[in-house]
Amino acid sequence: MKIANKDLKKMLYWMILDRRFEEAQMMLFRAGKIRGHVHPGLGQEATNVGVAYGIKEGDCTTLAHRGKTPELMMGWSMKEMMAGRMCRQECIGSGKLPGGSHMYGDPAKGIIPSDFHSRSGATLSM
Repeated sequence: MKIANKDLKKMLYWMILDRRFEEAQMMLFRAGKIRGHVHPGLGQEATNVGVAYGIKEGDCTTLAHRGKTPELMMGWSMKEMMAGRMCRQECIGSGKLPGGSHMYGDPAKGIIPSDFHSRSGATLSM
């Protein structure tokens, strides 16, 4: 399979962004600013980008423990993601959901929390 250079450059951008975001989360966790656990995806950036690069508008994904590339590529900002990790008011659920890396999401963007139905009692409609 031949991949265009422009796509390879975009993939590299996402891999570097994912690595830096993971490193920032680990620093904040060690400083006691993130509750719960951090499951770093260091070294798995290429897998995350490779899977997420094919996501199209209207597709959905659910969260995983390691790597946040799919959520970033689907338009979720780092600020929103970090608010979720730190149980801040600005995140989905107004900071009431647990701070785990897979416990929050944004169904409007196609990012489905792994425990969406059991915690919120809501139904998912896109």
